[in-house]
Amino acid sequence: MNRRKVSYRLWSLSTSWIGWPLRAFAELLIRLRRHPKVDGVRIVTAAVEEDRRERWVATLREALLYIEQHDPRRYRRIKREIRSIFIGPEMTRGKYDRPYRDCRINYRGLEIEDHPLWLRFRLTTLLVHEATHGSCCSRYIGYTKELRGRIERLCHREEVRFARRAFPDLQPEWICEFDITPYQTHWDTPKRVLRRRFWSLLKNELILPALRRKEVPPAGKRED
Repeated sequence: MNRRKVSYRLWSLSTSWIGWPLRAFAELLIRLRRHPKVDGVRIVTAAVEEDRRERWVATLREALLYIEQHDPRRYRRIKREIRSIFIGPEMTRGKYDRPYRDCRINYRGLEIEDHPLWLRFRLTTLLVHEATHGSCCSRYIGYTKELRGRIERLCHREEVRFARRAFPDLQPEWICEFDITPYQTHWDTPKRVLRRRFWSLLKNELILPALRRKEVPPAGKRED
């Protein structure tokens, strides 16, 4: 019996059981919008203005189709490792949540009005990056203090390989050398500080806007 494999599965199950009630409550509170699946991958949006939701979903659908057309092998990895894509506020550019196989995209760092090719490049490479995290998890490689630097370097390397394959007109300045400094800064920040920042982000970007939307009277009616 592989002890590492068993401990990893127990960790995944325990995280799912503990986090599910909080996750369900949060989804109910902020009214996440669930969109139709794309080849088995669900798209979820939050804290995005109504007139921009469909544009975001359409852009993400195009990004998935682009990956399928230009790199079928990495597209199969995305389908295997990612069950849902969440577009909303995050503390980092993106995040992979293994127990739920979620890919979380920080919409604050990506403007829908950006240059279409640049936005497609950012979205597709981010999906490849996060799916590589999922592939490491499927091989029972934990995101430990000793291995996380090597894992991030591997994910960045996969981004670069995909970009050179899928974007023949790629601008050289779009590909940068791997820099561990932003990751290290995040890792060195005390967890209590990260939790405080994260809850502040949720309050300002999700909860308060959701409550304000509930206070708006329906069209054609006004409150005395």
